[in-house]
Amino acid sequence: RGPRDQHWTYTPYDSNPLTNGGYPGYKDTTSGECVREAMEGGSCNTEAYVTLLREKRLCGFDDWRLPKVSELVAVSGETSSSPPAGTQRLLPNTYSGWYWTGIETTGTARFSRVILLPPGASPRFYDGSYLVIGVRGPSP
Repeated sequence: RGPRDQHWTYTPYDSNPLTNGGYPGYKDTTSGECVREAMEGGSCNTEAYVTLLREKRLCGFDDWRLPKVSELVAVSGETSSSPPAGTQRLLPNTYSGWYWTGIETTGTARFSRVILLPPGASPRFYDGSYLVIGVRGPSP
């Protein structure tokens, strides 16, 4: 299983004090489950995952990020755990579970959230680390 396997889990982490609201999150070498040797600092965290996508220039692009809550909610109805031949949904083969969003401001607080995909999926609880989906382009 490679570093982008859909089963890997990550902790929330944002090292930028301008965007993390004073709370960077978790950057360690024990939480989450991923290919640690492929991740910056050997840490399964969301910042390291996005950095990996950008450095690898996945699909020829380097503007990868985590989706905003509104973006993930907007596509949630198009997710399915069924294989492509078994569904008309635009995002088949979506592993069931909780997915991290990018950090957003609500009032004066800045934090990530988790969204359950596909809708009606069986939630899987981990150690504070959850699944991720990368999206590209500037944050709307």
